Formats: sequence, C-alpha cells, structure tokens
Amino acid sequence: MDTTISCSRDEKLFKLKKRHHRQLETLLAKQQKELDIIKNNSQLNYQDEISSLIKNFTCQPINQNKLSNISDILTVIIIEPRRHDQLYKVVNRFLSQLHKSLKFIIFHSGKNQDFIFQLFAPEIREGKIKMVRLATDNLKANEYNHLLKSPFIYRHITTPKFLLFQTDTYLNNQSKYPLQYFLGFDYIGGESYGLKGLHGNGGMSLRNTLLSLKAIYHFGPKYPDIYPEDVFFYHHIKTLSGKVGDIRDMSVFCCNYSNTNPYLCHPLFLHKLVDGKKNTKYISKYCPVFRDISQNIKDLASEPEILHRVSDETQAKYVVKI
Repeated sequence: MDTTISCSRDEKLFKLKKRHHRQLETLLAKQQKELDIIKNNSQLNYQDEISSLIKNFTCQPINQNKLSNISDILTVIIIEPRRHDQLYKVVNRFLSQLHKSLKFIIFHSGKNQDFIFQLFAPEIREGKIKMVRLATDNLKANEYNHLLKSPFIYRHITTPKFLLFQTDTYLNNQSKYPLQYFLGFDYIGGESYGLKGLHGNGGMSLRNTLLSLKAIYHFGPKYPDIYPEDVFFYHHIKTLSGKVGDIRDMSVFCCNYSNTNPYLCHPLFLHKLVDGKKNTKYISKYCPVFRDISQNIKDLASEPEILHRVSDETQAKYVVKI
C-alpha cells in the first residue's frame, strides 16, 4: 500500500474534523439555547407501548452465512407525505435495483395517497409495497424526529433491520459492495457531523429495529423533538453495544455530497443530490458513476405519465392508518 497516499488521506481527514469542530461549537451553542427553552415542555410518553413492542418483537438471529431470503431480515421504508416530484424515480430505482424479494413501506399522507396509487398500483396490489397513512400532510424537522422516536413507525416493521431512504438518494448499481455486506451493522449512514461530532446521516441509513426501540425506551424521554433523530440513534445504539459504522464503513455505504470523505470508494448509495454539485470533481474521482448522475440531475426530478386513477374504494383496501 502506498503510505504517501494513506498519510495524505489522514491529513485531509484531520483538517476536515478540525473544520467541522469549529462549526459544531457554534452550532452546539445555538441549539443548546433552543434545548434549554423547551426542555421542561411536556412530551407524550409512549413508554408503555415501546416496552410492549420490545417484549413482543420476535425475529430469528441473523446468520451471515445463510442469507437465503433477505426479505426476512430487511424492510425498506420511506417517509414522504408530500406529492414530491422525485418520488417515482427514487422509489422505482430502489424497487428495480435492490433485491427483488424485499418489501417496501411508504409512510404517506392523505394529500399524496392518490398520487402514490397512480404510480405504484401493481406493486401495492401484489403486496410489494405497503402503504401506511400518516395523520399529517407534511412534516417539519422536529415532527420527523418525533415520528422516528415514537412507536408509530415500528408498529409496521417486523424484520430485524430496516433501510430508510429519502427522495434525495440514489442507488449506485456500480458499487463493489452489495447490500448484504452491511447487514451486520446496527446503524450505518453516510458521513455527517452534528451535536456529538461524527454520526451516520439518517436520510439514507440501515438500522436495527429492536435496538432502535430500546434506544427510544431508555433514552427517548430525555430528548426533545428538536434533537436530530439520526444523532440520537447513532450514539444510543452504540451505547447499547450495537455495531455502528465508522468513517471508513460510511465511505462505502453512502456518500453525502456535502462532505468530502477522504476514504470515499464506490459507495452503494449517494445522498443529497443537489448539494453535491459543488463537490462534483472530487466525488467523481472516487465515485465515477457520479459524473453520469450530475449530468442528468434535472432528469431525476421528472415525473412519469399518469396512466390511470385508482378508485377511492380500491385504495381503502390497501391503506393502513397510522
């Protein structure tokens, strides 16, 4: 191995951490004031239901040598209450390029229910996609954090792990690392920095269902909804002895375009498409597929032609309310 290259990358990592540390001090001071303001506010306590979900959660231990059916191990979910212009492209890409047996859950709203049925009616009827209706038509950041730190999502996940993605993610079919490679992790996401330094970004992440529930049960009541859910789960799953990805693991799992990870190497997923335009040259060096994406980034937002509308009666048969 070329030690010069290794040292160069370590130096870049050191400078990157130093710069982020200064930014974090400012961010921490600002957010701490917000936390102090609302720390005494009353919060809904879901401890009883979380405790019940933990007690009743049953699944077979994951045997890495016997991954006969990945759908018994992993569920793929997206939380999107908006009629988002990238929803079809992103979900369809994951449907077609991930393992064919995987099941999907779309947590949606009344506002985009008809839209989703028009896009994915065959997959919904076949049971490939399960639809769960949220009680809101949009989610602010603190509401999104609250949703993931409450029992609502986990009522519908029955597999040991789940893969969470958002509308600004891309699946890299040229990656050298298959999805199965990451199933041993209890939390892994793309490199990101927050209140406690390095953590895995939640927008494209793989998580352990049971450890997520335990993190909520043991630590959730101490944190207000303004606290980022991905920072919460990354550090508390680690506290519960779960296996979380380090910066090298993150570099092959997912590239967050806003960062310039010195260990970047053909990641399986790409995240924050629009933010990445400023780092195109650097990212393209270590992830060649990005050149094709960046040249056609506008196409990612295009919608398909709607062929037919699904009746309200038909929709009612397949939609579960949260």
